[in-house]
Amino acid sequence: QHTNNKSLLLHPTKGNVCFASSWFSWSFTLQSFAKIYSDYHQTFDYKDFSNKLWGDIYFNNDDQTFVNKKSKNDNGNNHNQSPNSGISKKRTFVQFILEPLYKIYAHTLGSDPQKLFPLFQELGISLKKRELNLDPKPLLSVILSRFFGESKGFVNMIHEHIPSPKQGNKIKIEKNYCGNLQSELAQNMINCVSNTETAMVNITKMYSQPNASQFDAFGRVFCGTIKVGDQVKVLREGYSPEDDE
Repeated sequence: QHTNNKSLLLHPTKGNVCFASSWFSWSFTLQSFAKIYSDYHQTFDYKDFSNKLWGDIYFNNDDQTFVNKKSKNDNGNNHNQSPNSGISKKRTFVQFILEPLYKIYAHTLGSDPQKLFPLFQELGISLKKRELNLDPKPLLSVILSRFFGESKGFVNMIHEHIPSPKQGNKIKIEKNYCGNLQSELAQNMINCVSNTETAMVNITKMYSQPNASQFDAFGRVFCGTIKVGDQVKVLREGYSPEDDE
């Protein structure tokens, strides 16, 4: 859906898009991957670098600069340009992110673990001897989780781009609640008050148990406190306190 609100735009360079593999226990954003490079070289700002890791941008190894697609094509059409130009044929995302990631996969899955120490030293990864004896998949999960810092990119994305519970409550209640927003209940939900007599939980998804005998409800607590054994009233969509039910 088209929107002019730039705060709602999802784009890797904004840091609100995360690349991840739950199978191998890694995740990163452009910013978190750029920071790995920045921490290693300590000669450039990772935020500026991360903006050059997406789109039609190429690295020129001759003068250590970045060029966009138009500049790259212009150079290629310039007869005075050396045929051995240092401009990479691969986009920066491929050169600086995908290829190093593929290298870790290939070396780990296709090599004797004992021969991987040079790669580990290059990446700043330390492994215990017992970890080297793991099967390829668990070993790769350990290596990648150490390399990416235990889902640091995902956590940073949540911290920077997802509203806090209190901020999120205000947005959701003002948009979805059908009752009086000035009532005590509505204000408790908006302000995320926990010590109230009435607990309000918004159920967002129902999960069927394996034997299909009942459902587990996954929801967000807007106010109050709920614990195992509490009796609850299920309110239909569009409910307001003025209803008799």
